[in-house]
Amino acid sequence: MPKLNEYGFGLIKSFERLRLTSYDDGYGYLTIGYGHTTDKFFEVKPNQTIDEPKANEILRYDITEAQDIVNRQLLYEDLLNDDQYSALISIAFNSGSFRSRKDGQVIVTQLLKSLNAKELDRAGQIIKVYKTTSAGNPSLGLRRRRLCEHWLYTSFKTKELSPKDWVLFSRREAESILT
Repeated sequence: MPKLNEYGFGLIKSFERLRLTSYDDGYGYLTIGYGHTTDKFFEVKPNQTIDEPKANEILRYDITEAQDIVNRQLLYEDLLNDDQYSALISIAFNSGSFRSRKDGQVIVTQLLKSLNAKELDRAGQIIKVYKTTSAGNPSLGLRRRRLCEHWLYTSFKTKELSPKDWVLFSRREAESILT
């Protein structure tokens, strides 16, 4: 069974960034800690502050939730290596699911269809463009994140660099390509 590795964990933390006071993420979602929005575990309130240990506790919970999403929705997660699995955890952490809703209907995304059809190379390509909007608006930040997740999924340079250096490298590369 694959595991979330240091590359994926570092990628999640680098894109979410620690914020100890609640804020609007720019798309209307009240957020705190490492990109946490209100759920059954922790409700985010306006002008709320937390300390770093609480942020880390919430992050651990949110990562467990993302792992549960991946494990529930994928039929063949055991075919994935740790980098692929970690990239998918990052996506689930950020987007919440590999399914979408339209007109009250649950839609299985092309990413989930590809993964469950064992089309792992195709899934890697889909990651680059997967859910790159927020509240209906295109997001350069999400495009950068998806590119980094694609690189992690395809193990781009993960064996050449330490996890911390890889995260810094991938973010710089994504920035230079997309700006």
